[in-house]
Amino acid sequence: MPNNSGGDAGNRTRIQGFAGPCLNHSATSPNAHATNAQAERSVSYPHAMQLRIFTEPQQGARYSDLLAVARRAEQLGFDAFFRSDHYLKMGSVDGQPGPSDAWTTLAGLARDTTRIRLGTLVNSATFRHPGVLAISVANVDDMSGGRVELGLGAGWFEAEHLAYGITFPEVRERFDVLEEQLAIIDGLWRTPTGRTFTFAGHHYSVVDSPALPKPADHRWWSWSRAHACARGASCSRVQRGLPRRWRVRAAAGPRSGSL
Repeated sequence: MPNNSGGDAGNRTRIQGFAGPCLNHSATSPNAHATNAQAERSVSYPHAMQLRIFTEPQQGARYSDLLAVARRAEQLGFDAFFRSDHYLKMGSVDGQPGPSDAWTTLAGLARDTTRIRLGTLVNSATFRHPGVLAISVANVDDMSGGRVELGLGAGWFEAEHLAYGITFPEVRERFDVLEEQLAIIDGLWRTPTGRTFTFAGHHYSVVDSPALPKPADHRWWSWSRAHACARGASCSRVQRGLPRRWRVRAAAGPRSGSL
């Protein structure tokens, strides 16, 4: 937790300064201060930087621990609270009392916090069916008053799958599954109320779904798009939302060496 002795506004102001253009404060002329003041007034910050908390409860945390962190983060003015989606601890820690389910936890936090945004970094596509995940996320979003952000990735930690009897496909198939899950969840949430959604894929089929319930918005895409952009891939088209079917297989290729 950052030192907040200077106040949250001060912390955010300092970080926004690092995020923006560099201003030269080393000038020695008599008009240096005036020049810099004019430059500062001319700088435009269209997007203020947000401060977000990330936790990894698989390393050992009860719900009460996560709630304490989320509430404190909210009190200090942080913008969001995220948690990992893992079922097995990593490293030498004992991981007690054991793993927790991401959306069960976030459902509790949705009712026990008031302002801070809540989300996952990131859900593993191997853990949940996309239709069920779409329902769960929309439910928690409603419980929170529209504060939920969903991050979705292909999954990578084989040991946790073996430990809890979860199928762990090879990397190419995991990215195929991720691509279909993105298409299904997006389709379910974007389908206008009163209409149905159908999808035919290699791994999943959806037939005449009422595509309900709906989340408040599609903020979740910011995280799933970013995760689909692997090293060496062109992310600009993904972040613009083009093409509609994200090329996650191509993005994974340079990292996997087997695609």
